Amino acid sequence: MVKKVSVLLAALFVILTASASAEYNKYNELDYVNAYNMTLQDIADDAEMTVEEFKEYFGLPEDMPADTNETAAYSYITVEKMAELHQINLDEAIAEMKMYCKGDFEITKDTLYKDVEDNMPIKNYIGDIDFEDFKAVFELDNELTEDSMFGKIRTKLQRIALWENKILSYDEGNSILVMLNGKYLDFDVAPIIINDRVMVPMRNIFEALGSVVNWDGETKTIFANKGSDIITMQVGQSSFFKNAEKIEIDSPSVIENERTLVPIRAVAEALDTQVFYNENTKTVVIH
Repeated sequence: MVKKVSVLLAALFVILTASASAEYNKYNELDYVNAYNMTLQDIADDAEMTVEEFKEYFGLPEDMPADTNETAAYSYITVEKMAELHQINLDEAIAEMKMYCKGDFEITKDTLYKDVEDNMPIKNYIGDIDFEDFKAVFELDNELTEDSMFGKIRTKLQRIALWENKILSYDEGNSILVMLNGKYLDFDVAPIIINDRVMVPMRNIFEALGSVVNWDGETKTIFANKGSDIITMQVGQSSFFKNAEKIEIDSPSVIENERTLVPIRAVAEALDTQVFYNENTKTVVIH
């Protein structure tokens, strides 16, 4: 039984640290990072199942959209479903999992497996790996001990995996992430914050949002067309235009490292998408 649960824990580490509609998706705003940049639709396609069949098989919420990122999706698997999938007796599985978690954490059949992992001391999660070596490799905070909960380091490990898997071409753990419809966008210049606003390379974001972009170097003006809408934005100006509508912004576009950076929220909302910023994961989520 111990061996079976240990295998289960190892399998979940791979799944949960691994890695579209325009509808609002609350599941993509969890404090989880998708290290392989796949959505629920992607993994259902790989399994040659419909999204609905996949959700039913794994016991995922019925209202979970197809563009939910993979890690957020798998984080909703219950202990009961995990025991069923791995053909482990539920009561024995719960008893075994409790041995890995801190003493006062209650586990029932409906407990989400992500909550089980988050309440494991790091020493129980990494097994025989030396904690000091583990902390050094992943550059974890000095105040963390082997008795700290795994939930405190999950996001950092997943962010590093994004870089290692070449989903992002910059940084390992501190840069701003941008997720559009369940997948992360890569930029040739990493996003930065100016005046509390996230700024990203203009061509990358406009094209990702379905616009055709033109640049007037003489006037330093961006022209972005999407359908019947035209966005006109001049570098350094505290406003821009969507057709004839003037939109004020408190963080004008700037030129940094030979790239023109624009305020992502203002641009995304002007192109009729919803924007959310997750402070915990430093992720801009666009629907």
